[in-house]
Amino acid sequence: MSSKANADFLMEKATRAGIKNPKELANFMGQMQVESGGYTRVSENLGYSGQRLLDVFPGRNGLHDIDMANHIAVAGPEAVAEAIYGGHWGRRNLGNTEPSDGWKYRGRGYVQLTGRDNYARVGKELGLDLINHPELAEDRDIAARIAIHYWESRVVPHGNQKDVTGACHDINGGEKGLYERKQAATAWENKLSHGYEPGAPNASVRGHHTENTRYLQLLLNEQGYQDSHGKPLKVDGDMGPQTRHAVQAFQREQQLKADGIAGRLTLERLETVVQQARHEAPRLDQPGHSGHAMYGEAFDAVTLLDRQHQRASDERSSNLAAALAASARQRGLSHIDHVVLSDEGQRAYAVQGDLNSPFKRMAEVSTSEAIATSIAHSSGAWNQATPLSVTASTQPSRDQAPQQAL
Repeated sequence: MSSKANADFLMEKATRAGIKNPKELANFMGQMQVESGGYTRVSENLGYSGQRLLDVFPGRNGLHDIDMANHIAVAGPEAVAEAIYGGHWGRRNLGNTEPSDGWKYRGRGYVQLTGRDNYARVGKELGLDLINHPELAEDRDIAARIAIHYWESRVVPHGNQKDVTGACHDINGGEKGLYERKQAATAWENKLSHGYEPGAPNASVRGHHTENTRYLQLLLNEQGYQDSHGKPLKVDGDMGPQTRHAVQAFQREQQLKADGIAGRLTLERLETVVQQARHEAPRLDQPGHSGHAMYGEAFDAVTLLDRQHQRASDERSSNLAAALAASARQRGLSHIDHVVLSDEGQRAYAVQGDLNSPFKRMAEVSTSEAIATSIAHSSGAWNQATPLSVTASTQPSRDQAPQQAL
């Protein structure tokens, strides 16, 4: 069954159970979207690489180095489950007291129910024998019941039905995937405000303005696909030539028919690619990403500017740093020594070398576009960039060079 069909099934069950307020429903659907990998799975994907395992679970049950992580990862999903959900951590946090409990009670269902204690509690409350038959949590109807019950028993009592951050804490005890949850909740809120109904087809007609097209544009941007001018797509719901250009680029890469139409197969493939990237690939602001060091250099410079202007660093600061790092890679820079702004602040420049040197190397971005571009998108752009050679790289002449250092 497709991811859209899975989402529509859960949405119908949720509304029948009384989750009808658009903002609450959007939060619920967004949270479950992230938990279930974009509604593509009802059993946890434990196919981690060693590096990703170390990035996501550093220190878990003594996991401190890449050699140990690689040893666990190569042993397969059962070994991974025992390493991250078993041992002392699993006993203390999940009630996994028996050998193989980590694997037996791995994440299942829309909400990714995890751990012996949670299976026992939810099973008792719903009248299900989940301890002896944990696989029941993978049944779609039961998975929907569990997700709704989890929401009503964990989120509603804290009054976080409309609060994405609060609900994130209620569901998984922290802020894992908070950025993706906020994106997903916003996308669902937009869909619902424009009359989204379960079972309705995805819009792919050229020139048609829909929230489904906005969703498509968000996914393409997150993966780094750009318009014909090399810029992120405008998330305007218009299935126009620029969006079709990006769709065709994705289709060619995936060896699909490159017709620029986001039909069912194309959208499902894109959702799968995005969810796999979220699960497996670190972002620029995460240590496992190959561009993390350069991102850190850019971020330090941006936060220095924030302090100079007596403003707090925020998401825009991080977005600008990530966009500069991606541009620097494309221009062939190996590191960032400075970040400077044009006189009016419309352009931001990453600089390698001394600011006054005629041999400095530079990469630039539009400041307004960069601060509105997500780190996930810039991470995708970094991954797709082919660095220019040193001889091919160009920079503004000294009389054009920006003067305001960050």
